[in-house]
Amino acid sequence: MTVLLCPGRTTRTHDQFVSEFSDLKSMRIVTLDVGSGQMPYHSGSKDLVFCSSERYQLELHRFLTIAPAHSYVRKLWESEFDNGQNWYYRCRVLASYNSLKRSKIISSWSDVATYYCILCMSSFHVSYNKWRLVSEHNPVRPDYAGMKEWSGLNRSKSIKYMRRSIYNFDTTLLDSNTLIYIHLPNIFASYGCGYVWTSRKLGFVVTELTELAKLGYKVCISFMHSRWGRQVTNYANLFDTELFKPHFYSELKASRYGINNVATTEVYLVANFN
Repeated sequence: MTVLLCPGRTTRTHDQFVSEFSDLKSMRIVTLDVGSGQMPYHSGSKDLVFCSSERYQLELHRFLTIAPAHSYVRKLWESEFDNGQNWYYRCRVLASYNSLKRSKIISSWSDVATYYCILCMSSFHVSYNKWRLVSEHNPVRPDYAGMKEWSGLNRSKSIKYMRRSIYNFDTTLLDSNTLIYIHLPNIFASYGCGYVWTSRKLGFVVTELTELAKLGYKVCISFMHSRWGRQVTNYANLFDTELFKPHFYSELKASRYGINNVATTEVYLVANFN
C-alpha cells in the first residue's frame, strides 16, 4: 500500500521486518525525524509518537488518518495538477511551500492535500545509460482506495504528534516498553520542506542513539544498503556491533526481461530487543 509518500526517505521492506518481530505489536513507538512512517503504522502498536521539526510532516500524518483524505486529494489531483501533468503548477506551489515567509504549520486540510499532491509529483524514475545516471519525471498516482483503507486502519490508534527532532525529542516518553525508531536517508541532501540530512547530523544520530542503547533503551535504525546490487551506504560500520544487530531484507522487482532482480536491500539495526 503506497500511501505515505516521502521521496528519498521511504522504506520498502518494513512488512518483512514487522513480521519477524512480533513484540512490535505491543510496544509504544517513538519515531524521530519523521519521513518514513510505514514501519510504525504496520507494527500493530496502538500507541505511536511522531516527532519532526520538518515543515508539514506532522500535518501530513494527521491528514492521512481522516476519512475524507482521499476525496480531498482526488479533487486537487484531477483538477489543479491535471492528473500529474501540470509540472509548472507543481513547481510554483512547491516554491510557495518552501518560502521561509510561510508558516511551518498548515492550517487547512486543503493545504495538506495540495502538499500531498506535490509529493506525488516529486517522484522520479532513475536508471543507468551505460554509466550515466538518467532521471525522468515519474509522478505517482494517488492510491485513493489505499488512502481510504489507511484512514480506517489507523483512526483508532493513539497517535501523538510532537514538533521535535532527533536533537530535542522528549526522553521522558521512553520506558522499557518503548522503541525509538529512525530512518536514515542514503544521500546527504535537502528533502521536502526544511529537512536537511548532513554528515554532521549522521554523526549526532550515531552518538545519541548509541548512548541510549547503552542505557538499555530499545532502538531501531533503518536505511538502504544496496540498490540493484550496488552498495549505497555503509552506515552499519558506524554503529557498535555489540549493541546493534543487523537484519537485512530485500525487495524483488521484475526487470524488463521478466526476471526477478533484487532491486533494493535495506538494513534494520536493532538494539536491546530480539
